[in-house]
Amino acid sequence: MSNWRRPQLAPGIYDEPISQHLQEQLEGLTSGFLVERHTSTDAEPAGLPLESLLGDAIGLALQSVGDKRTAILALAQEVLAVLHKHAPRAFPRAGELQLLNERLLSIAEQPAAAPKRPRGSLHASSLLVNAEGEQLHDHLRSEFDSADRVDLLCAFVKLSGFEKVRTELERHCVSRGRPLRVLTTTYMGASDAVAIERLAALANAEVKVSYDEHTTRLHAKAWVFHRANGYSTAYVGSSNLSHAAQTDGLEWNVRVTERGQPALVAQMVETFEQYWGAPHQFESFRPGHAGDRARLSRALSPSARAPDGTTLQFDIEAKDFQKPILSELVAARVLGRHKNLLVAATGTGKTVMAALDYQQLRQEGAVDTLLFVAHRREILDHALATFRAVLKVSGFGELLCEGEKPAIGRHVFASIDSLAGNTVDPAAFDLVIIDEAHHSPADSWEGLLKRIRPKQLLGLTGTPERADGLDHERHFPRPWIGNLRVWTAIPHALVPFRYYMLDVQGVDLRDVAWTAGKYAPLALAGKLIGAAEVFVHRAVQAVTERIARPDNLRAIAFCADVRHAEEIHRRFLGHGFRSQVLTGTTPKQARRQARSDLDSGQIQVLCVVDIYNEGVDVPNVNTLFFFRPTESATVFLQQLGRGLRRAPGKSELVVFDLTGRQHLNFRFDRKLRALLGHTPREVHHLVKAGFGRLPAGCHLHFDEQARQDILDQIKRAIPSDETGILALLHEPAHSELSLDEFLKETDVELNDVYRQRRSWTGLRRKLHLDRRTLADGEPIVLDRVHKLTHVGDEARLELWQRLVDLEPTRSEREHRLARMLFAVLYGKEAAANGEAERLWSTHASVRDDVRGLIPVLRRLNAILPESHTLLQDVPIVLHARYLGVELSAAFDDRSSTGWFRDYFTGVETIAGGRFDLLLVTMEKAAATKEHLRYRDFPLSDRQFHWQSKARTTLDSKDGRRHLHPEREGVTPLLLVRELAHEANGRTMAFRYLGPVHPLRHAGERPISVEWGLRFAMPAEVLASGRVAA
Repeated sequence: MSNWRRPQLAPGIYDEPISQHLQEQLEGLTSGFLVERHTSTDAEPAGLPLESLLGDAIGLALQSVGDKRTAILALAQEVLAVLHKHAPRAFPRAGELQLLNERLLSIAEQPAAAPKRPRGSLHASSLLVNAEGEQLHDHLRSEFDSADRVDLLCAFVKLSGFEKVRTELERHCVSRGRPLRVLTTTYMGASDAVAIERLAALANAEVKVSYDEHTTRLHAKAWVFHRANGYSTAYVGSSNLSHAAQTDGLEWNVRVTERGQPALVAQMVETFEQYWGAPHQFESFRPGHAGDRARLSRALSPSARAPDGTTLQFDIEAKDFQKPILSELVAARVLGRHKNLLVAATGTGKTVMAALDYQQLRQEGAVDTLLFVAHRREILDHALATFRAVLKVSGFGELLCEGEKPAIGRHVFASIDSLAGNTVDPAAFDLVIIDEAHHSPADSWEGLLKRIRPKQLLGLTGTPERADGLDHERHFPRPWIGNLRVWTAIPHALVPFRYYMLDVQGVDLRDVAWTAGKYAPLALAGKLIGAAEVFVHRAVQAVTERIARPDNLRAIAFCADVRHAEEIHRRFLGHGFRSQVLTGTTPKQARRQARSDLDSGQIQVLCVVDIYNEGVDVPNVNTLFFFRPTESATVFLQQLGRGLRRAPGKSELVVFDLTGRQHLNFRFDRKLRALLGHTPREVHHLVKAGFGRLPAGCHLHFDEQARQDILDQIKRAIPSDETGILALLHEPAHSELSLDEFLKETDVELNDVYRQRRSWTGLRRKLHLDRRTLADGEPIVLDRVHKLTHVGDEARLELWQRLVDLEPTRSEREHRLARMLFAVLYGKEAAANGEAERLWSTHASVRDDVRGLIPVLRRLNAILPESHTLLQDVPIVLHARYLGVELSAAFDDRSSTGWFRDYFTGVETIAGGRFDLLLVTMEKAAATKEHLRYRDFPLSDRQFHWQSKARTTLDSKDGRRHLHPEREGVTPLLLVRELAHEANGRTMAFRYLGPVHPLRHAGERPISVEWGLRFAMPAEVLASGRVAA
């Protein structure tokens, strides 16, 4: 930190040129300090202190100029001119200091295309900590295309890590014929022999191994991507070539650039060369050489190693990731919501959370009697044991299931079938819990939900998408509680997955009968049975290629029917795998024994039908085979959940999807969307590009035919362009649907209907489904309705519902809510002077468009309103999203012209100085603006790291307001967004996180402040903005 960024001198060591200002500071120190100085002589080189000082000065000046390219270029030109004036011999080439407004990006020999650029900067170094979207393996993969040669130094080489970069290694070594050198060890027996062998077998690759565990003990891990043009990059840190280290481990890796730190990169290269040239430490491994393979195998034969996995134990206290969900449930009830659906992925402890919730309600005296309902005995047994453990009452609860009846009937765990024919009155319970609530569409569930009148109703589900394609809103109004889906649950409670969508040559299901949105069961089973050997052969091939130790296989194979399961079982036996069949009719004792045999390894594969879909824990399962296509995303997630649970020694789940070529109506995208939380557009990009936003530690691979089939299906089934949407809307079955009905029926995304210059009414008018004459200016306003799609708070939606019916506003608060809407649709001036209200009354089509949007926004964006009021008339809601102009209207903040203002990133002082709006754009994905990255980010759900404007000093007015807000009479309010614009170009709204106060600060110009939040931020904000995983 240079002197001008440091507010005061602190005791410690320094190596800094002394300026006049620093001299004055030193003179001001008391006699209690000892100051050590050194006077430089002409014989001494200026060295790094001055270089660092000059670099810092230039960086500070460029920040002050901002993002104006012309001004930045002019400043750089002046600096270079001064350098040339004083050191002309340092720049002997004519014109080399005359800068043009262009940058050289690459040179490639024709006919080759320009090489792909690395994800990171070619100038600035950075720290990688496996944050979401910034995993190490994504950066490594991006380096190969432009590298001339690659060196790797790592203690452990795992097959799971090799698989992460396998495609890039093959392209580098085989396709391009470029060298790869690897130094590794057999230390601790942690490497996989098959991974080392495959590395060494690559063309142009060399591998050397240290077999000495006692003296070498290599702990260093580094990659060097050599580029002859002086743009080499290197990675050094804690990550071996393994799955966890590259994706979700708590690893630190520094990415270093030759341009930024040439001496450090040179030192790394020199050290690698020393290791490579030391035959007594590292010995060449020859692929295919029997002696080398035998030696490697012996060295890696481990004594028993300590397991690295952990089981999800159900403790009495809630786990950290469960606490916000339980708090959200409490908050919902405080707001008068007594029918709540708790959504949390399989394996995250829904039953534990329900038991803890009951314990709390019971202690408060809010409830006593309990009815817990599920559809299977295994679920009830597990729930009863969980409640007893949480309550510490061994005799708590009674079963109503399979002939067992409760004697007392105050705390009943009942199957839905038993309730139908029993005298127990389900309306007599204080708390009713419906487990696996996605079954509620069935008639028996529907009847139960109509009969019960509990004080509290709680539904539990990992998959809120019901099997019939509808949702739970009738019985469980939105917003739902938790929404801890698979893609967010993996870092907290589940293992990551490696998912392989495999081609199965010669298997084509496109001609199988398709009825009522799914395959005809008998026709499908017949086709699959006939192709069983092809499927199993491909599965065995995949296991051999993708799993390091097939003998440790603990797999479930999901099959179409009993005949299919038996045939798959027979084929597995033929390939030497220990297999068994389990179906819904298998006796209970046989099921228990089969599970025990799978746990012990006596069985490797269980071929199942209508079992292990849900509600039963089989945590040791580490592999899943999908031998049948699953149309339902709900069933798919239930099946996947059987393998995602944590267990000792289990680090990941491997999934092999072997479903062949599908019927043209089969929806590949639905299960990928359910698994990843992606929109159809994101799924399309992920499949096409081969990488994208995945849960931490996860990996997806698509064989080529599977990739193309999925891309074709998405394009065919879910259009995002206007032509495709119009074609869907023109179909007779869709032409009379409301917007909400259309979106549910077709899976089209709201953001694809409402893009810039596109609206629901506009689309209908193009098909002449809406023939009304538009009023003056109405087409322009319809084109702006898309700017409302971020809204989800009931404060705005409820008022909109009245405004579309031309009901008047009744208070200043409602006036402001109306003006917030009008400012978006009619502009800052018209909303401020009242003209917008007149136009709104004449724009019937605009009102109808907004009317149709309201139920969609309630379904997609609903939030729980927190009890938080800034000022009586300011209608902003905690955790709601707002555009800048909406905030201006909410605070009635006007410019000198009387118009409302628009806010962007920065600090806005409003309400006569009473509030500072801290408007933060985290720019997490803005790779083109390295200087903006990671300055503003959450540290925890109640702490946020933020930097002031570059020119702000501690004693400036802004500095005082940031650091001493109470003394200055100001309340800072934090609003954040990830990016300035969404993928479709629309301005991203800010999310209001509430009042904050400074906890600590550092530096100045800019000042770094850690803010404390009065209210915990939503989990998704924390996940999207954190630097560390």
